Amino acid sequence: MGIGAVVGYHDISPDSPSLLAYSRFVALDNVKNPGNLGTVIRTADCFGFGVLICGESTDQYHPECIRACMGALYTVPVARFDTAGNLRQWCHKHGVSIVTTSSKARDDITQISGYPRPLAVLLGSEATGLSHDVLQLGELQVRIPIYGASTSLNLAVAAGIIMYDVVSKPEFKS
Repeated sequence: MGIGAVVGYHDISPDSPSLLAYSRFVALDNVKNPGNLGTVIRTADCFGFGVLICGESTDQYHPECIRACMGALYTVPVARFDTAGNLRQWCHKHGVSIVTTSSKARDDITQISGYPRPLAVLLGSEATGLSHDVLQLGELQVRIPIYGASTSLNLAVAAGIIMYDVVSKPEFKS
């Protein structure tokens, strides 16, 4: 004998007080892998970040995402935006600085002494990263140094490194 339930989604409006209470956000543009998304949500919970998803990203309620986030989906506010442009408008409205990430960015995170608050760190898809136009949304563009032969990091790993870097360095008002 099975058990069934009808439940509503835990959707958060971009103007929800629970989201606006955060001063740090990890933002993801066109992320396709639900396991990566779930891992980023779980890591955001660990470091005290809200999550902003935009573009053609995977569904945060995908079973693989639910498994990977280990329940963090229900403790971390996750808001969706149709486009990175809409995310930019929201950030501007709420005084949130955007930090974009790319392996081609000028500034290495080891050279950054601190980050503005509030801020949204924007990462791109696993396959292509951020488009040139979306990368330009960043008031600060950063990269993670890679010392070995690999040319890139897994998205969830990169997000975790960047989130740790943000919380471990001083904040300044933008």
